Amino acid sequence: MKGSILAYGENKGVVSGHDGNRYEFVRMDWSGTKEPIVGMEIDFTVEGSQAKSIFPIVKEQPSKHSRAGLAALAFFFGGLGIHRFVVGKIVSGVVMLILFLCIFALPFLGPFTAGFVLIAWVTFDFLSILIGSFTDKDGNKVTNW
Repeated sequence: MKGSILAYGENKGVVSGHDGNRYEFVRMDWSGTKEPIVGMEIDFTVEGSQAKSIFPIVKEQPSKHSRAGLAALAFFFGGLGIHRFVVGKIVSGVVMLILFLCIFALPFLGPFTAGFVLIAWVTFDFLSILIGSFTDKDGNKVTNW
């Protein structure tokens, strides 16, 4: 049955089914990767007055970040990984920053290895942003200009 979460707290909650009835549930019956959120659309089975085997209905939502802003950051400051920090991809942003620093810290090695990798990575990110396939840390595509 489909429905939505009406209330959730302290590892238990209440859902409203599309049949008009309300069902209680416990955290142990939740099958999502993130915590249940009030208003979330779900699919579940019913056993008496209990909701069981509860799965969130995942709807792809666009990221709140601007494609134009991220494209500008990637174009002008891509080597520093700033566009990745902005969308919450901290680890990959740090890796880009380290690669950028290697170009200057290891001039005999940097321009040929770190520089090539960094240029390819920034170019890929920039083009991904322009075509709308770049994602934020939650996996939401950055599609809004």
